[in-house]
Amino acid sequence: MKKSVLLFLVGFTILTGCGKAVDGSKQSQSAAVDPEIPQIESEVSVSASEDNARVTERSPEEIQRELESVPDMITEPTVISGLNIDDIIEFGSYEQDYNKENGAEPIEWYVIDIDDKSAKLMSVYALDCEKYNDIDESVTWETCTLRKWLNEEFYNEAFSSNDKSIIRLTDLENESNPKSNISGGNNTTDRVFILSYGEAVKYFNADINASQENPYDYHIACIPTRFAEIRGLETKNSMLMDPSIGATCSYWFRTVGNSQNKAVDVWVGFVSVTGSDVNSGKHGVRPCITINLDGVLAADEDVEKSPSIGEINALSMADAYLDAMPFSLNELIDQLEYEGFTYGEAKYAADNCGANWKEQALRKAKLYLDNFNFSRIELIDQLEYDGFSRDEASSAASELGL
Repeated sequence: MKKSVLLFLVGFTILTGCGKAVDGSKQSQSAAVDPEIPQIESEVSVSASEDNARVTERSPEEIQRELESVPDMITEPTVISGLNIDDIIEFGSYEQDYNKENGAEPIEWYVIDIDDKSAKLMSVYALDCEKYNDIDESVTWETCTLRKWLNEEFYNEAFSSNDKSIIRLTDLENESNPKSNISGGNNTTDRVFILSYGEAVKYFNADINASQENPYDYHIACIPTRFAEIRGLETKNSMLMDPSIGATCSYWFRTVGNSQNKAVDVWVGFVSVTGSDVNSGKHGVRPCITINLDGVLAADEDVEKSPSIGEINALSMADAYLDAMPFSLNELIDQLEYEGFTYGEAKYAADNCGANWKEQALRKAKLYLDNFNFSRIELIDQLEYDGFSRDEASSAASELGL
């Protein structure tokens, strides 16, 4: 409704402190990093840094370093070789039949991807029943409690020290929701994880299953263990599924749903990109891991990557822009690409700048309301037009009393 007028306002404001007007005109790059721009650390940055620190304190990488600090913990790495995609292998163990007297059962895994050095595995069965997040709140894979559970409790219970020695860190892209474009948050590096929607499409044609053109893929449909059922996981029979498979269950993908209070999930073999509430207690978990082949120690591969010069420069410019003007995640990436950085460099800067995107939405909302009158719906629509998620825009409107 007021987008054309507002874009003039935003363009004028950016011209005073940044390099790119919203209407497409470009100032010099030096304007964006002008030493005259105050380089004052904002409350937003402090808050985001504290949040990131809390996540880092319990990161899987640090947990692994603590485990590796125990002397003589690894005696002999598990050796696995000669695999092919679609093979089913046994690796690790976990309670599955709910009979603890006979001990934990071997975990069966599909080999879903492979190269000369490693293989990516996904459990054949839903091994447990867990919430994506313990409470109903806005979360991403990086911050949800399921990630913590997988990389701490499950990891330590399911794998021996010899098994752990070949489980390598996996770099995960946490993409936005494919329909709502809600941000998936920062990328992560994990020992244990669950598939994203994009990976399900890549490996199993999940998008075709969702459209019901090919309603059954034995990888996507999943039955739970007896242990998972007793823990609260629900099953359902469907005429669309092969009856020989039995009742199938819902399970989580790590991709956010149509808000960050939801996560994409599977129901009777079909993927729902709308998702379910993150605190739903009836979903299964199908862990995934990446293992080194031929007994190669994962520690030999897990060398921390240093940022490139381009990434460092992009991060410096991102900080300068955020000091001068509020941005959404996508706006900041676009702006940095406009300045000549690659998408990877711009994405690195946006992911590591410490910005709280809800706070950025609030800053921009205040800027709008200082100059124009908005209803709640108009303000949310405008912020979404600027690249903020519905959740971020709604939070900003609520904070301002609309």
